[in-house]
Amino acid sequence: METSNQIFAPNIYTHTYEFIKKTLKELKSGQIPEYWKTGIEAEGCLYDKNGKILNIEDNNIKKEYISHSEYHLSTLEVATNPIFSGKNYASSIAKNFSETIAKAYNIAQHLNALLVFSSSFELGEWSELKINNDTHINKITSNNLFHAKNHLDRIPKKTISVYKLFDKYFDEKIRDCKPINYPIHSIQVHSGLPLINGLIDSKFACVNIQLKNSLIAKIVSLILFNTNQAFGKNLREINVNFDVRSILRRISPLSLGQLIPDNSLDLINLVNYIETKPNKVIDIGTLDRVRFRYKNFKTIESIDAPMNPDLRICLGWIFFNKLLEIFALELMEETKGNEELAYKKIKKDLFFKPVPTIFGKYSAVNIEFNFNTNYWDSKLNINGYRLKEVLSMFINEISILGTKYPVIKPMCSFLQLIINNSVLPSKKTDSISEYMGIKNNQYCYNNKNNGILSLSKEFTKDTSLLSEQHNGTYIQSLAFQKLRDDYDLLTILK
Repeated sequence: METSNQIFAPNIYTHTYEFIKKTLKELKSGQIPEYWKTGIEAEGCLYDKNGKILNIEDNNIKKEYISHSEYHLSTLEVATNPIFSGKNYASSIAKNFSETIAKAYNIAQHLNALLVFSSSFELGEWSELKINNDTHINKITSNNLFHAKNHLDRIPKKTISVYKLFDKYFDEKIRDCKPINYPIHSIQVHSGLPLINGLIDSKFACVNIQLKNSLIAKIVSLILFNTNQAFGKNLREINVNFDVRSILRRISPLSLGQLIPDNSLDLINLVNYIETKPNKVIDIGTLDRVRFRYKNFKTIESIDAPMNPDLRICLGWIFFNKLLEIFALELMEETKGNEELAYKKIKKDLFFKPVPTIFGKYSAVNIEFNFNTNYWDSKLNINGYRLKEVLSMFINEISILGTKYPVIKPMCSFLQLIINNSVLPSKKTDSISEYMGIKNNQYCYNNKNNGILSLSKEFTKDTSLLSEQHNGTYIQSLAFQKLRDDYDLLTILK
């Protein structure tokens, strides 16, 4: 067991303030901060060539091919090594991420499998899913079942109705605490925290966590929606037009929100409390949007966004998370290292206002569910803004950031293009491949990626739905490994 003084730096405002001033000065002079470690995890769906769900244990697949256990034996997760600061940092992230995705396809080739990095399983049968019998997974499963049974009233009715489409024994399983499927996939972005003498600055950690739970983080995550059919069913028929994961994920009460402290003292006390418990499963956080990985990784892990087969959109989300760190630094500079004052400021801010998970008019759940019906015209219960209007205003903030800190301008420019393309009216495409810029087994930008990927998918039970995405992601991963520098990065989108 560790104590807080083995995890956190001394809780002193002046130490935090001096560190932040030094970091922002480095950024303005063209240096990427030393602590700016980035790690990315990506989850994909395994199928056989006939579109049947492929479970690892059923096919004598050795577990050394998998980075670590996942809830379902048909989920393949791969992870980058930590990507540290250096020259051409944006393209370095893009190349490392693409190389990792390409390695996943090497595994798929060994398995004679189709690998699709979508947010849930689009084909196959619900009954083909198998839950991992790993000890760690069993702990999570038991915890989920206990909470699901005792907090059924917190689970959205829409989520329960979609589950019952696939599992006619759902009610009995909840009543008897029997395992239930949880077939969702995300892209997870780890952001390194500032360390003072090897210890975490708790004040900056608080503000960083809050920004990853903010309104703008929730809205930008919608850009990655991509799956409007699941297990061979057309979910548009029940008004799930853009992403089934946003509905299915809410079956777990652990995805219905957990308060993360907004001040460093409460954060330290919470860590001390957790460290006294014998059965810790994960660090502080939820299965919803963010985890504070205070022990082994010393990162804030963003887990809100669905995994997406189009690596360009994934990169936009990764860069957005990096830019949030700069917004957090600026907030802490304004308040001279006082995280409580920073929290008071963001509560009044349109973009960085913390968003509750399930309760409240502008909760994460309401935003996701409304988006599935009304797309970018969904209205927020804040000043009557539509989602696309908030994104349009935020683009200006990104532009200002890129001007202030030229070293991160390529990230800013890339994200601006991704956001602009996502909110434009969708263009008619003949295939998913065309949306992803794939022609004759090569990547070439074609200006056909307007709107979100779901709009380019026609309902089908044909395995072409899987093979197009399998090939498209793989070809993108090979192309993006060839980036030479940060400014070459923009050729992906122009």
